[in-house]
Amino acid sequence: MEYIAVGEVLKPQGIKGAVKVRPLTDNPQQLQDIAVVYIDNVLHAMREVSCAGGFAFVHFEGVSNRDQAEAFRGKLLLVERGSIAPPEEGAYLIADLIGCRLTDEKGKTLGKITQIDAFGAADVITCTAPNGKEFRFPFLLQIVDKIDVAQKRFSVIRKLWQEVSVFDD
Repeated sequence: MEYIAVGEVLKPQGIKGAVKVRPLTDNPQQLQDIAVVYIDNVLHAMREVSCAGGFAFVHFEGVSNRDQAEAFRGKLLLVERGSIAPPEEGAYLIADLIGCRLTDEKGKTLGKITQIDAFGAADVITCTAPNGKEFRFPFLLQIVDKIDVAQKRFSVIRKLWQEVSVFDD
């Protein structure tokens, strides 16, 4: 069974056992449609989910106080891949992009995608170059040449990509 991370518990919220979740989706309201999640390979029913300010606030069945909620801090909320709707045309699951080979429009390998973070205006893609150094660039449609999830290939327009990339020393 393949699992997809849909959120990360940031901290307990309040005294009644709720947790604040950073959604790993572009639409936090999608979490309201999920009934159960896996946390550390244990199934947890989501009793109540509300959204505000780009975060989700979740009450799990059987968690009724802050101390119980504290145990979830830093944990990922996972769902079975088949339990969520496939992404719309032109949208991608982060899990499908992690591990993609990053190339330029001519096919030259630039690196491998290792992480994608949502930081407001644009997601930030972290890659490891063939020399082992990390670099980052914003996921902007104007620099994307082609994405082929089946072939695990993410192609960018090199000139534009170079203008927005940040390389570690």
